[in-house]
Amino acid sequence: MIKKSDKIHHAHCHGVAVADVMGHTNARKIRRAVGIGCIVNAVLMVLKMVTGHYGHSDALVADGFHSLNDFAADLIMLMFVGISFRGPDSRYSYGYGKFETFSTFLMSSFLIIVSLIIGYEGIESLVGYSRGMELEQPDIWTVIVVLFAMAAKEGLYHFYSSAGRKRVRKH
Repeated sequence: MIKKSDKIHHAHCHGVAVADVMGHTNARKIRRAVGIGCIVNAVLMVLKMVTGHYGHSDALVADGFHSLNDFAADLIMLMFVGISFRGPDSRYSYGYGKFETFSTFLMSSFLIIVSLIIGYEGIESLVGYSRGMELEQPDIWTVIVVLFAMAAKEGLYHFYSSAGRKRVRKH
């Protein structure tokens, strides 16, 4: 008869080993896709902020902050994707999937902070304008950067969609 004080150990589990291999493969593919997105978002962030500042476009600077948020979300995803695919172990008997939820919380928090900064700067511009401050007209080359950014984001969307479809078909 087994008593409550007896400890029963099972030396191995075949399901976890298979899950670890699949999780490692999926994590690597996701990291690759997110890494490419991270580079694109970093370039767009710098391009929009610099061009918006020197081209006198508050809207483009605000969009640069939005790209900063996308970049930060990519970094958070890169940090947590490997962790969230880990299988169950002695510390977390149901696996590490909750880290994905935590990373989503971090991304959402960062988005709220960036939104508040953009809102504050927008209100600051409106107050300045209402007090007679002259707003400079954006330079025409800011439009070229906006068009480039739109094309880059559209390309990134199609890249992510294609990567997601490949991952779904293999399961």
